[in-house]
Amino acid sequence: MGHQAVDQLVSRLISNPKNNYFLVAKINVRWVGAIHIATHEQEAEFGVIVALQYRKQGIANVMMEDSEANLQLEPPTPATFFKEQMIVARRYWLSVFPYLQFASN
Repeated sequence: MGHQAVDQLVSRLISNPKNNYFLVAKINVRWVGAIHIATHEQEAEFGVIVALQYRKQGIANVMMEDSEANLQLEPPTPATFFKEQMIVARRYWLSVFPYLQFASN
């Protein structure tokens, strides 16, 4: 993640702290991993990160076991269902024909 992406993320966190949730894993006093859940209007964002030297030790598994998120989602409409299907179809076609990625950008 580049500096610009980090700056944008921090700006979103500061502007809307009530919709951002964190779970931090620490060993002694050192942060070794984090889970971030954010809601933005009708979208949800989820991320898990563990410091490189602490990976493959089950830290992410423990964080996932110790966390719980409950989101109330609106029922799908024909429009949202169609939009989701188009996203799935686009991912499929880009995986089959990777050169289409250049044409879509």
